[in-house]
Amino acid sequence: MNSFSSYKVTASKWITIFDSPFYPDSLDEAKMLYEKVLERFIELVDEATNSANLLEIITNEPDPLRIQLLRVFRRYVSPDTTVEMTKKKRDIPTIINDFGDRFRSLEEVRKNLQSRPVPDETLMAFLLEQSKRGQKGYDLTEAFFLWFDRVFGKNYIIRGPVRAGKDVMLDKVLDNWEAQTPADIFISRLDGTP
Repeated sequence: MNSFSSYKVTASKWITIFDSPFYPDSLDEAKMLYEKVLERFIELVDEATNSANLLEIITNEPDPLRIQLLRVFRRYVSPDTTVEMTKKKRDIPTIINDFGDRFRSLEEVRKNLQSRPVPDETLMAFLLEQSKRGQKGYDLTEAFFLWFDRVFGKNYIIRGPVRAGKDVMLDKVLDNWEAQTPADIFISRLDGTP
């Protein structure tokens, strides 16, 4: 078996085994996914009375549009709040209370929107890239799981999220492991011993 260091000579062949799109080739996909979202965001900005009200209005939009609008809201109005934070509708009053004083004013949001081209290809490209940020890791993990099952599946079991999902909690799979420790991958013999 080769040592890990023996791969250094061919490292450039292993760094990224999955292709990445070139810019501006990805703009067609970005436009398809985000052009209507940005149009709707502009409409909602025109309806809103202030930035907090804009967030409240966005909260009433149907999924998955609401989540995409929250991503745009974060960029234009509140970089301090994450989309994860704003996903739960019941948490919106608390978020407005805790972060509202740092929201960009609606007047400034309107001015910034007017200064950008419609459609805003830069923002659409940025949103697309952000949406795919973990994709290569998921692809690599899936390829590893498939390879492992093919090569070692008769003698070993591999567990963990193949793409996205919950980690394996070591305190649930190991005897006498008291700490709640997440693991991406857990490999054991067929009898369950690690």
